[in-house]
Amino acid sequence: MKGPIVVLAGAMATYLLIGLIGGSGAKVYAGSRQGCTSCHFTHGAEGPKLIGAATSENLCLSCHSAAGPGPEAGIHPYGPTFSCMKCHTPHVWQQTNYAGNQNLQDVRPYIDTTFKPGELPQPSLPVRFESRGTWAGQPAANSFADDSNNPPFDGICEVCHTQTKYHRYGPVDRTHHDGDTCTRCHWHRKGFAKG
Repeated sequence: MKGPIVVLAGAMATYLLIGLIGGSGAKVYAGSRQGCTSCHFTHGAEGPKLIGAATSENLCLSCHSAAGPGPEAGIHPYGPTFSCMKCHTPHVWQQTNYAGNQNLQDVRPYIDTTFKPGELPQPSLPVRFESRGTWAGQPAANSFADDSNNPPFDGICEVCHTQTKYHRYGPVDRTHHDGDTCTRCHWHRKGFAKG
């Protein structure tokens, strides 16, 4: 074992220490209300990888719904294979982007784009999501969609979008609220549909 393992009662308990679990290098959340046992159960797990629900979406929405303790979220309407885990990972060691910074909102540093064969240049594209945008009082750079027609197109919205009118992968009209906070109008709880 490489360091302390902290076990506190209750799924919403605050972890006070950081530990390394086994030899995996997996970090326990520091100062967070979530830990491994918030999602994974050794006994009574319903889904794969010992998660406590039949699907990752059900697990995420058990907290991120109108009745849950977390901010409300909705499933992106792209299709049945699109899930919360396509863009997010609760595992903090998987959130460092190519610039060496941590993405916000548990956003993955690379998005698997194999669900759009032939539409994007590679099967996995890098993401930098370090700002919530100007409406949230943060910088425009490295937010939902960058305000530049120059590569890299690495905003969380523009990495996958290929058929939207604005903020899609590649050079396009970027006059639509550049650097703004996309979720101001495209709410996560409505699956990012214009709200």
